[in-house]
Amino acid sequence: MRALPSAVTALFPDEVYVGAAPDYIEYVLPFACSARYQSEARLRVALMVAPESVTFSAVLRGDLDLVITGPQGIEHESLDCERVYNDQMFIVAAPDHPLTVSGELTLENLVGQHWAVATQAIGRQLCEIFEAHGLPRPHVALTASSATLRVSRVATSRLLGVHSVSTLLALAEARAHLAILPIRDLVWQRPIVAAYRSIRRLPPAARKLISDMKAIAIAAAR
Repeated sequence: MRALPSAVTALFPDEVYVGAAPDYIEYVLPFACSARYQSEARLRVALMVAPESVTFSAVLRGDLDLVITGPQGIEHESLDCERVYNDQMFIVAAPDHPLTVSGELTLENLVGQHWAVATQAIGRQLCEIFEAHGLPRPHVALTASSATLRVSRVATSRLLGVHSVSTLLALAEARAHLAILPIRDLVWQRPIVAAYRSIRRLPPAARKLISDMKAIAIAAAR
């Protein structure tokens, strides 16, 4: 790993190297891109975005401290898996969207809407949820990993969005410009885990990052 310049080291005495696949970067970006968080926590979050096959190999080599991912596919005997939290997924819309004045909704009320999602995987899960209720597959009009872009497009259009608790809490613009739609027959949770080498003691900076991510779930439950 590269050494930090002395001036940067003074500001960020600890550094944590984190890997995430594109499907999970929204859980790390609020920490990696927040100068305020890194200044207050006095640690720098260095992020590698790559498929799990790449990030898992990097963890095993010691190039990464941990990988934020889902629980599926972590089968290597040299990797430990720690549950960070179960993220709650919400359906959101612009405050002036016609559905925001409809009170409590069901998935059937969302048939025919156009959607903005973070990844193709989220789009597939959305389709599976509708199909499990015997409803037509939704039309995904926008797939963009940038939460900020999705917030902007949903807030200024008739698109519906799928956002996690972590995104809604981390992005001020999401809280200010989006309305959460109450869907009676939708419970969509996404388990988020941290994977790291079992033979290596997790550095304090990495342990702090995991603890701070868990705090999101506590804040969301209040």
